[in-house]
Amino acid sequence: MSTCRNRIYGAEFSREDIEHAIREDRLLSLEVEFNSDCNFKCIYCYTADTNNSCNGDELTLEEQQRVILQGKDMGVRKIIILGGEPMLYPHILDMIRFIRNLGLEVELFTNGAN
Repeated sequence: MSTCRNRIYGAEFSREDIEHAIREDRLLSLEVEFNSDCNFKCIYCYTADTNNSCNGDELTLEEQQRVILQGKDMGVRKIIILGGEPMLYPHILDMIRFIRNLGLEVELFTNGAN
């Protein structure tokens, strides 16, 4: 049965999980940015002055999948998707399916406007 502690941000890993990951030199979560595009231009955000996907600096879909696989090999249990605005990434649903099919949890940060 799920407890409140399991659903509170930052408390998804037990003390034992964290201590084991430290001892074994493993990761528990991995933050990824599939894109840096955003449909907002918030003055406090580092993406407000960039549009990196237009200049070819972003990884390909296959490269991003390899990063996720490397993370899983390193012990990752949760992928945290950030951006830019991840919902503007054209392959976002494919990547979420890919991550979930690996048995990993997904946490997605979005502005919710798309």
